[in-house]
Amino acid sequence: MDAAAAEDLELRRDGEPYRSAIVIRLADGRPTGQFVFELGPSQRIESSALRAAFATAPCPLAPLIEPLAPLPSVSVVVNTCGRAEETVRAVRSVLACRPAPLEVIVVENRPLGSPVRGALARAFGTAREHGTSSTGSQIRYVEEARVGLSAARNAGLAAARGEVVAFTDDDVEVQEGWLRWLAASFAAEPDAGCVTGLILPADLETRTQLRIEQFAGFGKGFERRVFRAERPTSPLFPFAAGEFGSGACTALRADAARALGGFDPALGAGTRACGGEDLDLFVRVLMAGYALVYEPAAMLWHEHPDGDGRLGREIFGYGVSLTAMLTKQALAGHAPEMLRRVPAAVRFMRDPQSRKNIRKAPDYPRTYDWLELAGLAWGPLAYGLSRRRAGAAGENAPAGYRPTWMGQLELGNGLRSFKVPPRPDGGRYDRARLLVTRERSAVGFVEVPVNGHTVHESRLAAQVRRLLHLGPASPPNGDRPPIEPATELISVIVCTCNRP
Repeated sequence: MDAAAAEDLELRRDGEPYRSAIVIRLADGRPTGQFVFELGPSQRIESSALRAAFATAPCPLAPLIEPLAPLPSVSVVVNTCGRAEETVRAVRSVLACRPAPLEVIVVENRPLGSPVRGALARAFGTAREHGTSSTGSQIRYVEEARVGLSAARNAGLAAARGEVVAFTDDDVEVQEGWLRWLAASFAAEPDAGCVTGLILPADLETRTQLRIEQFAGFGKGFERRVFRAERPTSPLFPFAAGEFGSGACTALRADAARALGGFDPALGAGTRACGGEDLDLFVRVLMAGYALVYEPAAMLWHEHPDGDGRLGREIFGYGVSLTAMLTKQALAGHAPEMLRRVPAAVRFMRDPQSRKNIRKAPDYPRTYDWLELAGLAWGPLAYGLSRRRAGAAGENAPAGYRPTWMGQLELGNGLRSFKVPPRPDGGRYDRARLLVTRERSAVGFVEVPVNGHTVHESRLAAQVRRLLHLGPASPPNGDRPPIEPATELISVIVCTCNRP
């Protein structure tokens, strides 16, 4: 609801009346708060009550983010397992975004006898592998027979042609501004490798859905945040990856995601690890030197599952996926850092006011806590079994983290070889990621290998020439030969609107 135009809300429902309602306050299309109202027999919330509630919790908007570059093109990957009706609904909401995506890639992870292709053809006229919607976005259908959400997402990543790849699932509907806010965050933060958004419950009609929201609500608040490895935000950072977002509302810079090896096929829904592929990738993005942005204005609505049995499985699976992901990080060489965080992790798990527990109602069943603990205990073994299965199937784990030094390169100072300092533990960096500036204005990023402790001029010049296409107007390089102009032909498009 827009805070500036609060009107009476009248809720209708067949059968039992609602007992309460959750209202999301919007300002300029951006969410700024969540409010819970108890409902009486009238099933109505008066505008005066809305305004009074809004006044008690002022939430000034952060300044609008200013993109430093044009918005990148975005491919959207929608994963499904034979859910035709839900997939069509999710795709339709994506196509309603403005600006529209470059393409929507539907990945079917249960292709045998799937009705999804036919449903897409009937809904959007895309009877073949490729088709075009009325918005101009291409709709593509990809089948991935290897079981698992990571395999499906990696298939979408491999097929995507956009500069950014946004991932979501068949049980969501996105807001119209979803893609715009995701893309704008990449344009505003040139070093961002990942942007996540706000996930809100589509409905809380049943007790089970309410329990899921209490246990593991996907929303991470209404404040935009930028995470970087060198700026820890909590004692558990970065291994409490749940604070960064969730995979159903995640966008990745395509080249960064591919360089990191995509999603780990030993993690994710459909494997023994039950999940954790998104949390693992968030950690790897940060450790590779990229920023991770949480942008709540990139909103979508998620259909929580129903049924007490399903809830128990979800909670057990959450525990499994968390320790499976942590086991993977420990095996990757981060065990000493993780051991130092164990006391803080225990306090976090036990504290009733922690982000994990604060939403639980007084009548929250303790049985679910025991199910989660059982999952936490099973997770390490589950990861080992899943890793062995993935290896037997020829699915390699993503490349391990390569220590990366972050620095700045001012073009006006010329391109010369330079030394990189040793790591804090005395080791060497494998790569250098440099923010390239011209007269103190950001131009972009380049990555170059570090040989010993040295970045060599020839490798640096090659990367600058290839990635930034510097031509004859480049700053002089002292007494060294100037960088040769790029040989590629470049088309320049100038847009106008009746401005001769």
